[in-house]
Amino acid sequence: MSKEPGRMVSIWTWSALILAVYGALLLAAGLLRLAGNEAPPATLKMTHLRADVWWPAIMLAVSAALFWAGRSGERGG
Repeated sequence: MSKEPGRMVSIWTWSALILAVYGALLLAAGLLRLAGNEAPPATLKMTHLRADVWWPAIMLAVSAALFWAGRSGERGG
């Protein structure tokens, strides 16, 4: 636990954390909506694609990639 004082955290790490929090919250909301069989109004087009579930999953995947990029930059490679 001998971290250097004043060491800065990569912007990629912060971006990944924010994106992960938003992605997790939106995914939870989408899954609750899916489990409750709450459907959007029929007037909306392409509601069968369930973007409220797959879009947060993409956000979490991008978050993992950003976190990895930030961590590999700290290791020097």
